[in-house]
Amino acid sequence: MEYIKQIFLIFLFALAGEALSLLIPIAIPRSVIGMVLLFFSLHFGWLEMEKVADVGNFNYLFNFSGYYSTKNKNKAKKVLLKR
Repeated sequence: MEYIKQIFLIFLFALAGEALSLLIPIAIPRSVIGMVLLFFSLHFGWLEMEKVADVGNFNYLFNFSGYYSTKNKNKAKKVLLKR
């Protein structure tokens, strides 16, 4: 249950970045705005590091992408070598 709360907090900052990018016409990606908001809230102590520390390591997301890239490696070779 703790992981779900922590993921929810990170997604909440991503959603805040989405909302802020709609309000302010700025050429910065929405996800970057959300992560900057998360950084400043951690930096100024508005959010404690322990509340997002367990899921703050995003290595598990790269493991999923690595799995799918190796699973479809032969298909990718065929598409890339078609030229």
